[in-house]
Amino acid sequence: MKWKTAIAACIAAVTITVSSSSADAAFTDVPKSQWYATSIEKLAKYDIINGYEDGSFRPQQHVTRAQAATIIANALRLNTKDVRKPSYVDVPTTNGHYGAIAALTQKGVFQNGQRFNPGQPLTRQQMAKLLVEAFHLKSSGIVTFTDVPAKSWSYRYIGTLGALGITTTQGDFSPHASITRAQLSAFIERTIDYKRRDNEQDIWDTWKNWG
Repeated sequence: MKWKTAIAACIAAVTITVSSSSADAAFTDVPKSQWYATSIEKLAKYDIINGYEDGSFRPQQHVTRAQAATIIANALRLNTKDVRKPSYVDVPTTNGHYGAIAALTQKGVFQNGQRFNPGQPLTRQQMAKLLVEAFHLKSSGIVTFTDVPAKSWSYRYIGTLGALGITTTQGDFSPHASITRAQLSAFIERTIDYKRRDNEQDIWDTWKNWG
């Protein structure tokens, strides 16, 4: 009996430990202590971004241009079914992100052209343009960064994010660096926070329990 009792106690202890770990975070690799945890949990709650079948989120994994399109389309609640076919030769209808890419192109967020380069990592400056165009962000001024010259095509987009507080970076912005899933989640959360505070009425104002 003592032997059986000891085994039962061990099983109970393991069960309690596993339950505690599962309750600590929505994803197995996103502990609540991480700076990006709240952003990821919010976006997952509103079906903007998803994790993987193994329960992970892979926060440090780089986001491709196609993946970013789907995430932004989810945030905008776009219809990705009834869309016009864009002219990209590298985005067939069989591509899992086709609907999102087509919908954003139809809205003018992406410029319709010959190639979309769906598998390429999204850079931070491309992300800035994507957010400004997709969410119609405007500011009366801009914040400058030491590594984003005024002649750069991304100068206004990055500067707008700085002016609106969507990026809190100071000094270098690293415009050519690839953006991670964690970073993009934080940028989108801050963008939605801003849109909920501005004077325009839009879909994000109706979201309950956003926080």
